[in-house]
Amino acid sequence: MKQIFSFITLRNILLLLTFSLFFAACKKNKSEQEPPKETNYMNINSGSSWTYTQVDNSSGTPEISEFTITSTPKDTSINGRTYHIYDYSFGGSQYLSKLGSDYFRYDTLPGGLGSHIELLYLKDKTLPGTKWSQDFNIEVPDYPFGQVPLKVSYEISDIGNRTVGGKNYSDVIHVHTTISTVTIPVQNFINNIDSYYAPEVGLIENTTVMQIDFMTVKKNIDIKTTLKEAVLK
Repeated sequence: MKQIFSFITLRNILLLLTFSLFFAACKKNKSEQEPPKETNYMNINSGSSWTYTQVDNSSGTPEISEFTITSTPKDTSINGRTYHIYDYSFGGSQYLSKLGSDYFRYDTLPGGLGSHIELLYLKDKTLPGTKWSQDFNIEVPDYPFGQVPLKVSYEISDIGNRTVGGKNYSDVIHVHTTISTVTIPVQNFINNIDSYYAPEVGLIENTTVMQIDFMTVKKNIDIKTTLKEAVLK
């Protein structure tokens, strides 16, 4: 046995180890990816700003606009949770909060579906395939039968690199979101929402597609929002 090992040089051992690690990495599938490193996907520093380009194809004719979100020095308490306040350049505010690895947004659902609610929109330190959901009873404008029960379902689709606005971001979390309800047939309520979040930056891209055609409720939304520039403090 000693004679056999005498023929294996240190160089050969290192070479074998390198190949072993290479093939082990190649065999990793989506479910075996490592979660993002310890980081923060929300910036609360006062004066930080994000300028987004928005392309609205809802009417069939693209409408392009820009808006800026600026972090204020203010927080507020909503439902016992502390939210940081961000101002929109077109008026109004955005409210974001983080508790552990969970990120919350106090907002309305796309398409004006209901009043403000707390959305658990992101989880970090997790793996692709992670799912969670929230149930709400909301008032939908133009819907004649009162409150509508909605389920908002989320899934971490992928974690990796993504280029937005000519800039490459790493450890980007892709969250796929769908909204469903037992009161509207699936074929009358089509929606897909894809959001991408980068470390220390937050949202870098979002695509929201929603079609509702049921009784008196008719909506068509097709909006893509991309980060043009971020000035982080």
